[in-house]
Amino acid sequence: MTTGTPVPRTGAHVAPAEAPAPSVAAAPAGRPDDATAHRPVPYAPPRPAGTLAWLGPLLAVVVLAVAVLLVHDGLVALGALPGTPWVADAGTGLGPLRPTWPVALVGVVLALAGLRLVVAALTPRRRPGLPLAAGAGQHVRGQDVARLASAAAARVDGVLDVSSTWGRRAVTVTATTDGDPTIEARVAVAVTQRLTALTDPPRVVVRTRRARTEDTETRGGAR
Repeated sequence: MTTGTPVPRTGAHVAPAEAPAPSVAAAPAGRPDDATAHRPVPYAPPRPAGTLAWLGPLLAVVVLAVAVLLVHDGLVALGALPGTPWVADAGTGLGPLRPTWPVALVGVVLALAGLRLVVAALTPRRRPGLPLAAGAGQHVRGQDVARLASAAAARVDGVLDVSSTWGRRAVTVTATTDGDPTIEARVAVAVTQRLTALTDPPRVVVRTRRARTEDTETRGGAR
C-alpha cells in the first residue's frame, strides 16, 4: 500500500487559486490628496509704485549733486584739490547770512514737506488690481480695463473712433459713430459683455457723437 497525493479524475476541473486582492494603503493622516495638492495658489494682488514714483529719480539727481558738492569742498579743505569751497563762494555771493526766526521757520516747513513727500512716495496706491472671474488670483490694472472696453467698442459696426476712461465705479466709453441711433445700445452691450471677465464689473457709461462728413471720408466710411 502506497501513500501519496491523490490524483484528480480525468476531466475534473480544478479551480485556479485566486490572486490576493491588492491592498490599498491608507493615506497618511494630515497628508492632502491629489486634488488639494494641485490646487493653484492665488497670487497676491499687485502692488503698484507709490503715488510719487516720479519723485524718486528727481531726488536721486538732487542727492547726487549735493554729494558731488560736499566731496569737492571736503577735498579742497584737505588740500587735495586747488581752489576754494563752492559752498563758501555761494554764501559770499548771497551776502552776509545771520540766523533769524524766519529762516528757522522756513527750515522747519521744508523739513515737514520733505517728510510728507517721503511718506507719500512709500505709500502704495489705493487702487490695486481688479480680480478676474477666472480666479487663481489673476488681476488686471485699471487702465487695462479701459483698454478692454475700447477694444470691445471698436468691434461694433459703425464705430469710427473710441476712447475709454476707467473709474472705481464706472467705465466711460466715448465713441465717434456714423450716426446710427442704435449704436449706443450696441456698444453698451458689447462692452458690458466683455467686462464680465471681471469679478465685480464696473458700470458702463457710453457717450456717442456723430462724425462729421470729412471725418468719415478720411477714415474710409463706417465699418
